[in-house]
Parts: sequence; structure tokens; C-alpha cells
Amino acid sequence: MQKRAHRQKDSAGIGVNRANALIPSSGLPTVNIALNRQFYRYKDLQNAELFGPTLAFRLTRTPDWLSPVKVAGQRRYMPEDIQKVLQRLHAGESPDGYQDCLGRGHRAVPKRRQHKTQPKPPVTLPVTESPMLLPPLSASKISHRGQCRWRIIVRKGWEPVLRQKTGTRKLFASKVEAQQFIADARLRLNKFAGGNGSLSDEQFATFRTALSLVGGDCRKFLAAVQQFAQKEEEKPKAKSRRADVVVRHFLKQRHLNATVRGKTLATNRSELKHFTKEFGDRAIADISANDLQVWLRSLKLQPKGKKNLIGTLKLLFDHAVKLELRADNPTVKLELPKVDQPVPERLSAQRCEALLKDAVRVKARFLTALVLGCFTGMRPAETCRLDWKNISLDEERINIAGSTGKCHRYRWVKISPILRQWFEFIGIKKSGPVIPRHDIDTYERWRRQLLAIGSDDTWPFDALRHTHASFDYALRGDFNAVASNLGNSPVISRKHYIAPATRAEGEYFLRLTPAYIQSLLAAEKTAK
Repeated sequence: MQKRAHRQKDSAGIGVNRANALIPSSGLPTVNIALNRQFYRYKDLQNAELFGPTLAFRLTRTPDWLSPVKVAGQRRYMPEDIQKVLQRLHAGESPDGYQDCLGRGHRAVPKRRQHKTQPKPPVTLPVTESPMLLPPLSASKISHRGQCRWRIIVRKGWEPVLRQKTGTRKLFASKVEAQQFIADARLRLNKFAGGNGSLSDEQFATFRTALSLVGGDCRKFLAAVQQFAQKEEEKPKAKSRRADVVVRHFLKQRHLNATVRGKTLATNRSELKHFTKEFGDRAIADISANDLQVWLRSLKLQPKGKKNLIGTLKLLFDHAVKLELRADNPTVKLELPKVDQPVPERLSAQRCEALLKDAVRVKARFLTALVLGCFTGMRPAETCRLDWKNISLDEERINIAGSTGKCHRYRWVKISPILRQWFEFIGIKKSGPVIPRHDIDTYERWRRQLLAIGSDDTWPFDALRHTHASFDYALRGDFNAVASNLGNSPVISRKHYIAPATRAEGEYFLRLTPAYIQSLLAAEKTAK
């Protein structure tokens, strides 16, 4: 009875003990003026001597009745707010009508020794098998900080069910608690699979529609989703880079890495000018195969030129894929133009005879280049990079190093008897470049000088290489031997280098020795 009376007296707004000095017994309850300048902490609201036990309980258990502010990161309560609470109580508003707010606060736990309680046995509920196929959850016994613990690792696929990241480790003090967690996870899985509460109506309808596409087989549906998710994870994230920036980086990398020769790099730069002019201000990731196909059709280039341009673009987009600027190479979807394969053009044996006569008569410095081109089929660029120390008459071969050849691969060329005679006529040095450095210009300079000496102005592309390959095959009839000497595959040699030639022409070609050329020059001089 005394406690009830004390509670009624306190709920009516009349304090006890120290509260009597702060709150007058008549009129509306007010707070002491001296206390208006301070803030109350949470522990002050629990002070039964200041506000009374029942009122202190109401103030701390009904947060909606107060408007706390934060001072230095801590929640503080102003006296004016407490006064408003007292006014509401004095007006007859019963705190018992706010039972729904009583559970929102947190009552202070007294500091006392916590006693270990035995865990409750797991709740055994009938669990039906879920149609979703997920990896099982298992508990393993481990030692954590010197104590025995049971660990459960959240496997892939359980993230939306348990709302935890993959690989999250859950530690439990006993095996019973771990088993209870697994049982709860299975219940949540069944609820998630059924779409009750976890999925909205729109999401569940989408799931049912997608499931119907695979005939209602959940295993197929899950496998398809997992495969799609894995492909999305492996897909590189495209970065926004302009096409002209990628072109400059591509050419710079090829130059710094020395993957190609200077002439090839100049050709790539010239071809990519067309591409930069059209797509330079666009992102490299936004250029599609259709855009490239329409653009290629509008170019006024021969089919061979377009095919070469597509090959260079393929290298460019491979570079963009390597930098993770794109996920794919659009050039693989382009239609290659049909190029009519022309018959390789060569020089006749009589034309070679006239060139050798003119070079010997004027004592041309490019005579060695002419001889190497006619009787070995070496590329002009390889001849420019060749050193005399790589020519061995004892071994009867010319060693072409990887730094000398076009494809950066080592090979050697056999010195034929007619080529040996020309080397002895010219004179072999022990070292030094075969072609003097001040004479190394281009293949075109050799061609112009030879045309200026002779009377015939015809000079097909790569004529000396084609001429040697054609006569060599006419004499030996072996594609593999000819290809090995040229440093190409038999298919490439047959397609691009070997032109029709008779055996009689080949035998006439082998008669062009230094002695024979000098006899012709002597006969011409006598005739004059």
C-alpha cells in the first residue's frame, strides 16, 4: 500500500527528497533556475532522488517523450524538455497509454558478475528440402585464442539468404549453438525460396517467369545464373579512353618495345591516321563492329589496302583489350574484302644480265646488294643490316641473325657456286657492313639508280626476291627448299614469291658469272 501510494504521488508530478526542493507542490512543476544552465545526461534521468523513482523510470524508458541533443558526441537532455514531460503528466496524460514505447529504451544493467548459463537446446522443427541448390553449411571445431570454438563459414550463394558476405566466419562457443545457427539458416532458406517476405511480388513474378524458361528445373536455373555471374566477374570493367589516346599509346609501345621495324611502324602510323580522323574523339569502348564495317565501306581504298588496314586495327583493339579498355575485339566480326591474288612478277634472265653489266661497268657500290638479291633472294632491309663477318665461304653459308631478319628469327642461306664467284670478284672483308652506312637509303634508291643506268624502266615490286625464288624452283622443283632459303613457309613462298619460269631460263640465269659478264663487256667494247 505504501509503495502504491508512493507511485501515485510520484506520477502526479510531486517529487520526493531532493526533488521537493526543485519542484514546488502547487501550480505547474518547474525546474530550479540554477539547473536551467546545465544538461542532463542519461544517468541523471535515472536518478531517483532528483525526479522520483517512477518518473525517472518513465523518462528513461520513453524516448519519444524527450528531444535529446548531441554535445561532444553525447546525448544530452535539456531541463525545458523534462519540464514539458512533467506538464503532460500533470495534465492527466497517463504514461501507461504508451506501452508500445516502453520496450524501445535500454535499462541500465547493474554491474555484477555474470554467471555462465547453459545454452538452450536447439529448437527442432521439421525442415523441408529447399528447391534451391546451395553448398551445405558445416561447423568445424577450432582453437580461437586458446579456447575451443565452433566455426561456420558462409559459402557462396548464401549471401542474400543470411544477408552476409561470402567468406564471413561465425564463431560459436558450443556445438549446440552452431547447429542452431545451421537450422535457422535452413529455415530462412526455405522462406527465401518460397518468396514469403524476402522477395517482393514483382521480384517473385520475375523469378517464376525465368524459371519457366528452363522447364521449372531449379538446378538449371541456378546453374545459368551462376554462370552469368561468373562471366560478369571475369568481364573487365571498361574505362573511358578516347580512341586517339589509345592509338598514340599503341604506337608508342610498339616503338619502345621494338616489336617491329621502323618501316612497319611508319606503315601502321599511316594506316591509323584514317581511323583517328573518323573515331579519334570517341571512346574506344563505344566503337562497335558495325561502325567499323560502315566506315571501311566508305573508304576509297583498294581491297588489299582495306585488308591491311583491318589487320592493323586488329592489333590496336587487341592492345585495348590488354589494357582492359574493352571486353572484346570488334574486328573479328568484320567481313574481309576479297582480294584477287596476282601472279608474282619477276625479272627475266636477260634483264638480270643487263643489270649486272651496268653495275660492273660503272663499278656501282650497290653491286653487292644486287648480287645478294639475285642469287640469295634476301630482303633489301636484311642486306642493309648484314655484316661481312656473317658471310663464311669456308662453311658456304650466310648467317642471318634474329636482329637482321624480318621475323626476328635466325636462319642461314646456302652460298651457291655462282654466288661464291661473285664474292671472290667483289672481295670479302673480315668485318664491317656489307652496304656502307652512307649508302643505306632505301630499296627505292637502288631501284632508281639501276633504272638510271639501264634502258629498261620496268621494276616490279620486290623483283630480285621474286626472281631468285622463281628460278630456284624452276631448277630444283622443291617448294620446301625454296621456302627454307627465303625464310618463309612453303604456302607463303608459293603464293607470293614464285612466278612461272622454265628450266631453260633458270639454266641461263646460272650462266651470269663474273667472267661471263666481263666477257660481254669486253665484246661490247671491241665492237665499238
